[in-house]
Formats: sequence, C-alpha cells, structure tokens
Amino acid sequence: LLRLRSEVITLIILICLPMITALFLVVQYIIRPLSELQKMALRIKEGDFSARNTIQTEDEIGILARTSNLMAEAIEDRTMKLEQAANNLKHSEQDLRMQHNLLNTVINTMTDGLILMNFQGQTKLSNKAAEPLLKVINKANGHLHIKKCDYHKEEGDECISCICDPGRHTSCVLTVNKEIYEILSTKVPSLYGSSKVLVARNITERELMR
Repeated sequence: LLRLRSEVITLIILICLPMITALFLVVQYIIRPLSELQKMALRIKEGDFSARNTIQTEDEIGILARTSNLMAEAIEDRTMKLEQAANNLKHSEQDLRMQHNLLNTVINTMTDGLILMNFQGQTKLSNKAAEPLLKVINKANGHLHIKKCDYHKEEGDECISCICDPGRHTSCVLTVNKEIYEILSTKVPSLYGSSKVLVARNITERELMR
C-alpha cells in the first residue's frame, strides 16, 4: 500500500511538473510582457510620454513592444515640439503686447494729431490731438476753412474727401475751429490696398506771429 501511494505521488509530480513549467513559461513570456505593455500604455495616457518598455523578445510580443516604444518616442518628440512652439508663441504675444502698449503710449503723448485710415478711408487709429480734425472729418462738429491746398481753393465736402482719400497725398493748411493745422499725409501699402497716415500739426502760434 505504501509502495502504491509512493508511485501515485510520483506520478502526480511527473504530471504536474510539465504543467507548472508550461504555466511559468506562459507567465514569463506572455502575461508579464503584456502586463508591462499595459503599464506603459497607462503612463502614456496619464501624460508621461517618456514611458518605455524593456521587452527584448523576438516573437510577436517583442515586435509589438518595439513598435510601442517607437510610437511613444514619436509622441514625446511631437509633444516637446508643440510645447516649445506654444512657449515661443506665448513669448511672441507678450513681446507684441509690450510693443503695442509702447506704441499706444507714444501715439497718445504726441503733440501732433495722428490719424490712420484704412483703404476705405475709415479711421482705424487716432490720438487725442487729432480730435478737432476728426470731428470735422466725421461731420460731427466744427468748421473747416482752407488756407492753403494743392487741390482745392474753397472749403467743402471735396476737401474732406481729399483728406480721406487713401490714394492721394495731402499737403494743406486748414483752419479748424479757429485753430490752424498743417496737414501732411502719406500712403502706406496694405494687404487690400493703400492705407493713409495723416499728421496734423497745430501751427496757430506760428501763423499768428507772422
């Protein structure tokens, strides 16, 4: 009976040993690599694009592992480039905002009136010193009288049209509400046609001293 029991135990061991070995191989070469790939995928999902696997087998799982590493490397490289581009854009926007603020400060502290018109003759930018002339141009208030003009001898709507014409250089001396202004303009090329910059200098004191 003891001999029979011993033989049965030996037989069970002989049967189980290959099964245990096969199970170990399954865990070692299939389950463990797949688990490592799963952990890598989770890290990438959470934003860790530096995640890589260390699987070196030459089977299908090894091919999948190497492909996953290449994909993760490409994602990391692309992400770094996008982040760098975003940082560069942020810095450019900050520089542009600073330059815009500086330009506004310079324009608003100018003693000469400054008016920027688009290709349709519409005012897009002006400073406080240009307000008297703007009121006349917009026909809101004020009176305009021509003292010197290369195109017109009498005041009227034609004079205002001339001032607002983006395709024409303006050089004239006008009286606006008892103040005398020397008005010069120049054309500025733009995407849709010529824009116009008007500079109005108050020369009232100079004219009165003559």
